[in-house]
Amino acid sequence: MQPQEILEQCGHLEIKRKKKVTPDYVELVFFVRDTAAWMKLLSGIFGKAVKPTWQKPTGRDHQLTKEFGGIRTEQTLFMKDFSGYTVLAMVWPWKDKTLSTLKIPLIRTDEKAIIP
Repeated sequence: MQPQEILEQCGHLEIKRKKKVTPDYVELVFFVRDTAAWMKLLSGIFGKAVKPTWQKPTGRDHQLTKEFGGIRTEQTLFMKDFSGYTVLAMVWPWKDKTLSTLKIPLIRTDEKAIIP
């Protein structure tokens, strides 16, 4: 599953702004009031969060997310491995407590892999 396919599954949820949409990366902003619906959708796609909110990130969490801004304790990280690539979903609540950023990068783990 690619980031744009995940974005298509979010069609019923309100998006305040799409910041960036490419084949390998999606970044958008949504309202905190809708966090439960977003987490339910992401859990349905990715399974249980590998780094739930308020859990300290591991070294692997930091390594996977460094290129995309990293991951902190108050943020949530989902991950799913596919043949030749990994897709992450990072939920970053804003300090204003009204908005959150969702970043969905695709990380190629095998340069020879062809993404379906």
